[in-house]
Amino acid sequence: SDVPVRVEHPVDFDNGAAGILFDVKNLGTEPIIITEFGPVLDAGSWPVEVYITTDAPSWQGVEDLPSAWSQAGTRLVTSTGPQVGTPLTGFHLLLPPGASRGIYLTSTIGAPVRFTGIGAGQQRQVDDGALRVSSVPGASKGYPFGQTNLSRAYNGYVSYISTPLKPQQIAGLPTNAPFPA
Repeated sequence: SDVPVRVEHPVDFDNGAAGILFDVKNLGTEPIIITEFGPVLDAGSWPVEVYITTDAPSWQGVEDLPSAWSQAGTRLVTSTGPQVGTPLTGFHLLLPPGASRGIYLTSTIGAPVRFTGIGAGQQRQVDDGALRVSSVPGASKGYPFGQTNLSRAYNGYVSYISTPLKPQQIAGLPTNAPFPA
């Protein structure tokens, strides 16, 4: 469907850093396209970079390896405050059925990204049956690809659209075409 769906993590932050690491997984049987992230940011204008693991199914194990990531884009956004997620729009990240990827959202300046977790043990994942957004564990991250602190849970949302597979004719005559004599 072309109507975006949101998977929301609670907004109950107690900490902050330049960036946050978490995983996304397509739990469904149809491809989905991630179109928007909504991290909780401090009030102000922030240049936010979005990275997705190129091949790895998780951020875990590649958090300090920039070559394992692809930059999906940079958005200059203005946050009115950390009560709600700030929209990072205009993405088209395909996630096939069963696939998972690591996500790294980071500001290039300051430490405006709010999350939950000060010590060990903070883990949570939320799904709607089609997309799982997982901080099991999540981590905060310095910029760029700086220090990693484990057990930090994403605050905000991820939006996606589903893309049902439709049969496509790749050979033969088009529908209702006359058969050649």
